Amino acid sequence: MTPTAWMGGSRPRPLLELTKGERTYVSYLFRQQVSTWLDFWFAPMPLDVARIFWNRARYDAHATYRNQG
Repeated sequence: MTPTAWMGGSRPRPLLELTKGERTYVSYLFRQQVSTWLDFWFAPMPLDVARIFWNRARYDAHATYRNQG
């Protein structure tokens, strides 16, 4: 699977309507971003940054799965 950044178009469906694979990929992308944050910042992550990372993961996972099928 080739990762794709969301650049517009359709929006992701609600989390409960996603396939298990897409939910897993959202979680993976989010964890990767949090890990990168923690590697470079030695402070707790602010909630607004976590929300940005979560939304980025949701939309990028949607774009990746949308382009696969």
